Amino acid sequence: MPKLPANDVPHTSQTDHRVMSKPLFDISGQPNKELKLFQKELNKIPEQELLRAEAIALVKTAELSGKHSLVVDAVAILEEWVRVVPEDITAHQFLGTAYYLLEEHRIALGVWETALKKDPDNEYLLRRVMMVYHENELLENGIEAGRKLIAINPNDYEYFGRLSHMLGQNGETQEAIKMGERALELDPSISRIHRWLGELYDQVGNPEKSQFHLQQAKKLGAR
Repeated sequence: MPKLPANDVPHTSQTDHRVMSKPLFDISGQPNKELKLFQKELNKIPEQELLRAEAIALVKTAELSGKHSLVVDAVAILEEWVRVVPEDITAHQFLGTAYYLLEEHRIALGVWETALKKDPDNEYLLRRVMMVYHENELLENGIEAGRKLIAINPNDYEYFGRLSHMLGQNGETQEAIKMGERALELDPSISRIHRWLGELYDQVGNPEKSQFHLQQAKKLGAR
């Protein structure tokens, strides 16, 4: 299957390298006044738990806003937290996300893989590792994660779409077609998946279906 960039798949995060002039955390890890946490002033939550919560909130904010450089201080806080509380899967999730947003993909993958050993059916973690495996052409690992995801959640077209692409890249064309068709059953409006299927059907010598999907991709435009 001709290579396509892994981020040519719906739902992939986009990187924003802008640096905020007013970060939510200062260099000491203390939160900026822009980030508020209820009941903090009442001292009802231990300080370290407050820092954990604020770091997680910061990672969420950075990912949603695209201002990825905001997670730098959150990394140190979450690293210390998971060292002391290694069973905290949520902290691992967001620590890995922070590294991913900083484009430290291998480190992010290691954090998520560690968490998956403790919680192997965690959909959030499986989706994240599948994405990184796909982007880095670690196809066997990505396919394994994709198979687990569609078993856990058989109603997300993105899982089937990514799995189709990885299977195609790995030379498993017939199964790639099957996964691509399932993705379109869930959402027939995704032009990229029509385009992939057009290429796959061309490979197996089915020009009629190839032409159909390529025409559908053209009608739908880039989505």
